[in-house]
Amino acid sequence: MQDTQVVEQQAGFPAGVDLVGGAVDGDWLSERLMGVQMLLLAGCRSDRIGDWLGVVPYVVTLDEAIGGSDAAVLAEHFWTGS
Repeated sequence: MQDTQVVEQQAGFPAGVDLVGGAVDGDWLSERLMGVQMLLLAGCRSDRIGDWLGVVPYVVTLDEAIGGSDAAVLAEHFWTGS
């Protein structure tokens, strides 16, 4: 089993996903996440991206209204169980 990967998502939109490095489509992202068991995405406009990434069994999305520092704290507690 591969290590769990975290991808920071700025915003979802119909044509794809706008990542920090540029826009990608769901198919491109799904190919790169093949084998990932759990994914935490921050800055989502909706949970639709979780549906796009059917290759990842468990996708947790954080609404874009959650600020960066709050999302970082939540992610730390989520992954460490503290």
